[in-house]
Amino acid sequence: MLISKNSRTSIHIAQVELFITCRDLEDLHTFGKSHPLAELFIKHSSDGEWIKHGQTEMIDDTQNPEFLTSFVLSFSFEEQTYIKIKINDIHHSRHGHPEIHDDDLIGIFECNLGQLVASPGKQVMKDLVRDHHNHHRHDNLGAIILRVEEIKENNDHVTIQFACEKLDDVSSTFGHLTPLFYLGKHMSNGAVQKFYKSEVRNRNGEWKPVEKTIHEYCNGDLHRELLLEVYDYHRSGNHKFIGSATFALYNILHRQTQELILLNPHGNSHKSHGKIIIEKFQRIKIPSFLEYIAGGLKISLNIAIDFTSSNGDPRNPNSLHYSDPYGYNHYESALFGISEILLNYDSDQLIPIYGFGGEIDGEVNHCFPLTFDAGNPSVQGLDGIMNAYKNALSQIVLSGPTLFGPIVSEIVMEAERIYETQTCQRYDVLLILTDGDPYDMQETIDWIVRGSFCPLSIIIVGIGSEYFENVAILGTDDKEPLIDSDGRQEERDIVKFIHYREVDHSPAALCQEILSKLPGEVVKYFSKRGILPNRPEIVSPASSSHHLKNHHLYKVDK
Repeated sequence: MLISKNSRTSIHIAQVELFITCRDLEDLHTFGKSHPLAELFIKHSSDGEWIKHGQTEMIDDTQNPEFLTSFVLSFSFEEQTYIKIKINDIHHSRHGHPEIHDDDLIGIFECNLGQLVASPGKQVMKDLVRDHHNHHRHDNLGAIILRVEEIKENNDHVTIQFACEKLDDVSSTFGHLTPLFYLGKHMSNGAVQKFYKSEVRNRNGEWKPVEKTIHEYCNGDLHRELLLEVYDYHRSGNHKFIGSATFALYNILHRQTQELILLNPHGNSHKSHGKIIIEKFQRIKIPSFLEYIAGGLKISLNIAIDFTSSNGDPRNPNSLHYSDPYGYNHYESALFGISEILLNYDSDQLIPIYGFGGEIDGEVNHCFPLTFDAGNPSVQGLDGIMNAYKNALSQIVLSGPTLFGPIVSEIVMEAERIYETQTCQRYDVLLILTDGDPYDMQETIDWIVRGSFCPLSIIIVGIGSEYFENVAILGTDDKEPLIDSDGRQEERDIVKFIHYREVDHSPAALCQEILSKLPGEVVKYFSKRGILPNRPEIVSPASSSHHLKNHHLYKVDK
């Protein structure tokens, strides 16, 4: 996978456990019942090679196996993972171990792990087929039921506020004690890795609360030893050591530790050099993105495409909009790669798709539906997106200038109309594909700041060879917070920018780079408002089968 050396990727990965059950399997035995065994295969691209991940135990004499063996899989929101299950009726074994032969196959099932995770109740039921590429609906091979459960990671936030008392005065004769502290964690190799530095305080007082995830404090191990070191601040950076103490989050959590005695391991190790008081300790459970999805959160994708003249005449092979009869152009590659993943989480598969900077019927328009129907800007699914783009190219005259304000305002105002509640959860995503910087930067910033208070994220993909200096201001990871014309600061950083050429025109790498930010933003928005994931929907096998059928969970060759 090709990623720019300067890119900073934070991949959202969860561990999920996959369980397999079957119903009414075809009996391949002439005498007696079946001895079913399931095999799991995985690949990470639609044209990749299937790799065997593992197999279940063999269960004797049943057409309705509930396999005890489960599989732990890594689920990444940014990447596609395809799974294939083979159900076999075992006829032979050697030394007590089942042997799998080609003629043991009862049937197979293939799907996308992301779509399975997004299914109601995270469960699907589907008929097995003999040949996935040429399946028959009336094979009567039996049904497979797949269920996934997230393996919980400890992403809880912990806030600790420390205060100091009676610190040894190690300052100079005319100076005043100005203490600060460092926090570090003991690593497996015995070293201490510092992860926090406080501000400077006076001799007796409170420091600002430390707010970190449990992972950041102790890699999820509540018993891991942490080190607190207190120094007297010196402007030169040569701070003077006062004392240190060790503790574990577990002891603070269970009120076994409420104060720490500072000792100096280099001097009299039994003499107190001051006291650290735990003034405040708070542990806040942070739900995961998958919990919101399982609880019914709806992700709604919106798309906007740049039709300004700087893209070049679509009839010219050098144009970014070139209608290539042999493959995708730059816009199509990005459009396909990102939409394919986001559509896994879009419940109704109806996608509003817009253009900007194009001339229609002699007038330049900076926010027009590619359906050319203002009352219905939506298309159905991935095919609808790609077809709408293709059809629009023949009806639009490329023009300009590049303005983001009209399209961003349209989506922000739509997001403002969303009345999110505990029982009704929706989050909008605006994908903008463009070949240049916007000319209306301040208006764009004003709308982005306004949108940061809404359930909305914006993904901007730069197409072509421009430097995108202004767009980078909107969406780089280390940018300063945006401030609108009235002096209001954005509540969240909702914009992610990626220059398409930095991922070597690879849709898979592009998706990983862009979508890494989205799950965290979803969780941040809802948790800040006290909206927790709903209980997972409990569905019948028939209902989950209906979800598969209507939302393309059962993938076939394109």
